[in-house]
Amino acid sequence: MKTQLNLPVVSDLGGVVDMIGKSLDDLIPSRLDMLSGKQVLFTNDRVLKPVGGWDVTLARDIPVYRLEPVDATTYVVAVDSSCILVGETMDGSIYSAKCSIALSYDGKPITHALIGPLLFYIQDGSSDGVSSMDIDGIKRMIRVRLERLIQYELAGSFRGIILLVDGSLRHSIYERLYTINKIEEVCRVNNNILIGLSKSTRLRYLEYIMPLLSREGYPCYTDVTAVVERMDDGKKRSDKDHRLCGDGDDEYSVSARIGKISSLLAKLTPNGLVLRADVVDDPQRSLGILIANDAFHSGYPESLRIAHHTSVFTHTDALCIKGFMKSRLKIKEVDGDDVRRVLLGRI
Repeated sequence: MKTQLNLPVVSDLGGVVDMIGKSLDDLIPSRLDMLSGKQVLFTNDRVLKPVGGWDVTLARDIPVYRLEPVDATTYVVAVDSSCILVGETMDGSIYSAKCSIALSYDGKPITHALIGPLLFYIQDGSSDGVSSMDIDGIKRMIRVRLERLIQYELAGSFRGIILLVDGSLRHSIYERLYTINKIEEVCRVNNNILIGLSKSTRLRYLEYIMPLLSREGYPCYTDVTAVVERMDDGKKRSDKDHRLCGDGDDEYSVSARIGKISSLLAKLTPNGLVLRADVVDDPQRSLGILIANDAFHSGYPESLRIAHHTSVFTHTDALCIKGFMKSRLKIKEVDGDDVRRVLLGRI
């Protein structure tokens, strides 16, 4: 049969596979023997955290400070956004973004306002470094610039509020006209409190500290500014080496720190999750006013939750955007193929 079909003869495919296996040991270092006795969190590519934190014995004591509500009634103003890819042309891409502003007062959510959906057409070869970004990078750029604009206007329009930022208070490479530095300056002028909250951290060492706060039965925080700055210094050296090799920058620039920023791990309710928090000036007062004026879900401010949920695009939003573009912009819709599905099929 092989002679009739003129098929090539593979003499020893198993031997080739064995050689590849031996080469993997040098190519990808892996010490499976070191797993014995270790805690394992099976994630399946999902972002999970171990319940109660990792069981880690720290080499030194880290002080944990108790948080108490501060009796100063004020508005908590939170901002969040989302961005989706709507369509593509021969020489560019169309995106849509929404941004939501949510307000809480005296421990209760009050109202929210939605800006958008907004449409953006970004052509290939655009200036400002956009041409070198992938789709996710452009979506992130749109979100950062939109949020910074709105945060800047809010900081300049209100006095004595808490302005909540979803993320850290670090300069982003996606910022342009309205930077986190300018937002902080306006907050200082108008006596506003600026707080950045992150649901997770990329610094693994901070995850080892989180169990210290999780075990406490009251709102608390610990100052990790020195740890973050030390790791930032290491990242500066690493980024310098990457630039010499032609690699791109990370999302955040560690070269620009604004004012006096305290980097914290904070638990804002007795049974809440531990969050990464960046606070300008006095953490005890700033977080104390926050926990007195916002509601919380698992330790996360309700204002940020509302801002997130109201800014997310629904299927109906996407259909309405397409209908608007067809009726108002005189576009010519073309059909498309899912190349991966055509070539690989569907499992």
